[in-house]
Amino acid sequence: MLSIGFVAANLGVSTSTLRKWEERYGRPKPLRSDGGSRWYRDIDLEALRLAKRRLDGGERAGLVFGDYEGLIQAAQQHPLTGPDGCSSDDRFVQELLDLIHRN
Repeated sequence: MLSIGFVAANLGVSTSTLRKWEERYGRPKPLRSDGGSRWYRDIDLEALRLAKRRLDGGERAGLVFGDYEGLIQAAQQHPLTGPDGCSSDDRFVQELLDLIHRN
């Protein structure tokens, strides 16, 4: 499970943006802890990455989030992360850190 802060930072949006998407469009629907904290599934992060790309491309948010199940399906078929759960950028950074530590 992923915190709202992690998801927001990963997408390059604020936590209030994620809350507004949930409030206005009903998506994503994070799980809630007993204290009310929002927790997102890995597949939600993948779907939100796809949504963000579409939004950045100029699509209206109502259309993008209106097809959230389609985003989930697309994320399942073509995940932006590898089998280890890391994006190619994450793996690149990890390789650089490994090199730094070795030298």
